[in-house]
Amino acid sequence: FPTRRSSDLTNLGLARALERRVEEFPHLMIARSVGETGSAAPLLTLAWLADLARREPAAIANGALLHFSHALGRRSALIVRPRPAPAR
Repeated sequence: FPTRRSSDLTNLGLARALERRVEEFPHLMIARSVGETGSAAPLLTLAWLADLARREPAAIANGALLHFSHALGRRSALIVRPRPAPAR
């Protein structure tokens, strides 16, 4: 497989995940807040996202696309969608 830049993969993931085109979206990076964390980045990102959802539910009302990469070029992506509130 040819090597792709991280931004190319993010754009590809967004194109597949979004239900409608969005001109602008927040682009948050865990490394900006805690530095390079290696393999802990996915877990820290999920914790950060859970905290953001608790504090600002509207921030992830439509879900989130998480993208991770490895120093050797391996990459993974995760689409997170909020769970509907249980019926009472």
